Parts: sequence; C-alpha cells; structure tokens
Amino acid sequence: PCVHARDPGGRWNLMFPVAVRERTIGVLCLHSRRERPPSPRRLEQVSDLCAPIALAIENARLYAAMQHEAQVLEHRVRERTEELETANRELLVAKHAAEAADRLKSAFLATMSHELRTPLNSIIGFTGILLQQLAGPLNDEQNKQLGMVQTSARHLLALINDVLDISKIEAGQFDVARERFDLPSSLDKVASLVRPQAARKGLELVVHVEDELPPMTGDARRVEQILLNLLSTAL
Repeated sequence: PCVHARDPGGRWNLMFPVAVRERTIGVLCLHSRRERPPSPRRLEQVSDLCAPIALAIENARLYAAMQHEAQVLEHRVRERTEELETANRELLVAKHAAEAADRLKSAFLATMSHELRTPLNSIIGFTGILLQQLAGPLNDEQNKQLGMVQTSARHLLALINDVLDISKIEAGQFDVARERFDLPSSLDKVASLVRPQAARKGLELVVHVEDELPPMTGDARRVEQILLNLLSTAL
C-alpha cells in the first residue's frame, strides 16, 4: 500500500516495467482506492499488455527518429544541390570567359601574324631584287650578307606561320592541303634555309635526290616545316 502523488486517497499501486529487449523504456503504474487488490489473473493480463505497449512505444520512437533523419538528409541534399548548381554556374561563367579569351587570342594572333608577315614579305622581296642585281652590281660580301638577311627573314616568316598554325590547331580550324608538289624543289628550299647555319658550325650540308622522282601529293608547306624541324634539330 502507498499514497499516489495525484490521489491522496489511493490505497495501493502496482508498477509494471515496460521493456524492449531487456531494456526498460517506461513503467506502467496501477493504483486504486479500494482495499482489495486485483486478482493474480488480472495482474497477469496487465503484465502481458506491457510487451505490446513497449513495442508500440519503441516503434513510434524509431519512426520519429527516422523522420528526423529523413529531414536532415533532405536538408543536406538540398544544400548540396544548391552548392552544385552554384558550382555549375561558376564553371559555365569560367567556360564562357575561357572561350572569349581564346577568341581574343586567336584574333590577336591572326592580326599580329598578318601585320608581321606583310613587312617580312617586303624585306624578302626587296632583298631578292638586290640579289638579282636589278638595282646595281653587288660585291661578294654584299651578296653574302643580303643572302643571310633573306634567309633569316624567311625563317622568321616560317616561325610566324607556325604560331598562326598553333592558333588554328587550338581552334580546330587547321586544314592540311592535298595537292601535287615537287619534292626536290622543297628539299632545295629547306636546304637553302639551313645551309648558312650549318656553315657557321663548320658543317657541310649535302642533298642527294633520286632522279625523276614522281610528284608528291600532300601539303608542301607542312612537308617543308617537318624537314626544317628535322634539320634544325640535327644541326
């Protein structure tokens, strides 16, 4: 017998543990003002109710926890989605900026290449006129120096063309010509460009070409670039 806190007239109370897997999660308390307690059968029925009550409470707790975790996960997914959208927008802006920079670079290279090639072609043309002695006779030293000027100008022009080719390759606009050309003429042209460099190093450049070679089909300028790179590396 005891006195219930909310019922001073109570004569007795009984407490039943509400447990799940041997873990007590609550207490079921019965109290009454009657002097005679319930029968053992009634108490057994109450005790039997504790297990389903505990299971229901535990399921409710787990469901509430699952709902909370789902909300937390949804919040994290939403935050991550917003972060990815922001990153995608930044990447798109960076991509547009890079594309704009590439266009500006290509335009700059094309303009500068044109501006540089025009005076170089003039230098090559004027030195050609002087070497042909159309403006008057030249002595051996003058002829040699003008030849070196013309060779250097042609080499610089080839470098400028290479820079423009790189720009075209990056822009996906590089085209290789497919036409017939004379290989011995290309070999002589390349040899004339590198022969002064070989002479300065005390080397002799000798070109042997088979007689009656058939015309080649391809890009003469690219073939000459390849030969010039190979010979320059060798020297």
